[in-house]
Amino acid sequence: APAPATAALPSPGARRLAEQPGRQLAALGSTVGGEPLYTAAAARAFGHEAGAPNPAAVALSAASPAPDDETGTKSPVRHYIRSRRSESRARRARSVKARAAQLHRRRMDEEDGPVAWLNPPFGSFDSFGSSMMVLYIASTGDGWEDFMWSCMDATEVGQAPVRNDFSPNAFFMIAWMFVGAFVALNLFVGAIVDNFSKIKAKTDGSATMTSAQQQWVNTMKAGMKTKEVKGMRPPKGAFRRKIFDLVTSTQFEFFIMSVIFCNTILMAMDYYEIEDDPFYAKYTQTMLIFGYIYYTEAVLKLTGMGAKNYFASNWCRFDFFLVCVSLIDQFGSDSMEAFIPIPPMLLRVLRLVRILRVLRLIKGSKGIRDLITTVIISLPSLFNVGALLGLVIFIYAVLGVQLFTYVQKGENISEDRNFDTFGRACLLLFQCLT
Repeated sequence: APAPATAALPSPGARRLAEQPGRQLAALGSTVGGEPLYTAAAARAFGHEAGAPNPAAVALSAASPAPDDETGTKSPVRHYIRSRRSESRARRARSVKARAAQLHRRRMDEEDGPVAWLNPPFGSFDSFGSSMMVLYIASTGDGWEDFMWSCMDATEVGQAPVRNDFSPNAFFMIAWMFVGAFVALNLFVGAIVDNFSKIKAKTDGSATMTSAQQQWVNTMKAGMKTKEVKGMRPPKGAFRRKIFDLVTSTQFEFFIMSVIFCNTILMAMDYYEIEDDPFYAKYTQTMLIFGYIYYTEAVLKLTGMGAKNYFASNWCRFDFFLVCVSLIDQFGSDSMEAFIPIPPMLLRVLRLVRILRVLRLIKGSKGIRDLITTVIISLPSLFNVGALLGLVIFIYAVLGVQLFTYVQKGENISEDRNFDTFGRACLLLFQCLT
């Protein structure tokens, strides 16, 4: 029996052409009578008879735009190919952008690692222990403003910090500085001072004295420390006596203190490149007027009080030194520069000495004088405290050199701050104390 007729299988190229509608339609020929037909080549590729209608082309012809050629015939194949090409270019552009973004993210992950919100290096309030550490560091006054800025920038949970997101958070750190730094630490120091006073009272016997006996002992001690002050005798001449009464009067002293106060405010108005300001001429003239007032004061006191009484007073000697410096700065600086090579820094130092005149305001304030006297009396005790502090630094510096010499250098242990030598260890510990 004859073998049954079988259709010839399409070639691999024909199968690929059949799978791609764009190439399939490209094999079509021109339309005949407005109806798209298969050409002989397309019929052989797709297994159809030549001249048979193409259903896909018919569907495209129904959706094709209005004719745009001279003959008025539609071109569905050309329109379809153009649209598929545009879509292909758009897909390729999107693919290139997506690939570039993926490569950029991969490169960022390789360089910087995965992105995550981390707490500041100085700590956070995520746990009780971390909060205690942050508040303790803030109470020492070491960078407490950084904690305040971080509190002000804090936002919702899991959100990035925002600059000054909630500024009232600053009151939390300010209140803690008053409570923790100014009150709590002072209570700790006060307890130490109170125990020290009790121990001292036991050693000198004052613990068993009554209040009257303690007052009598304090009076005797104060009398032993009091020095005899010789009073100034008025001069015999009538003219000098009038000048003496003038310079020793309360009104004259108040006038000089007012002049010193105004001169201090004027010196505070000095700034960089003041020479280019029109105000500089008035500034210089006013400074000269103040200088002449000080010269007149020194001359009047030397005339009325006499040289012996004048130089017997510490305040008068100090004032005379400032007057001499002002005279050298005003009249002798140009002459000295012409004959002696004086560094400009020395002349600036001479001008800065004039600011020491503000110390004369202490003479008119009893409270400030008592405070300075208290500090001077406390110097021996402060020396003992300093010696104890130096001993503690010495012990910890030796331990630090033995334990942390080979610690790798980083942000906190750097080339300048480390435990490599005893001197650098002492310096680092002193920085920690301050």
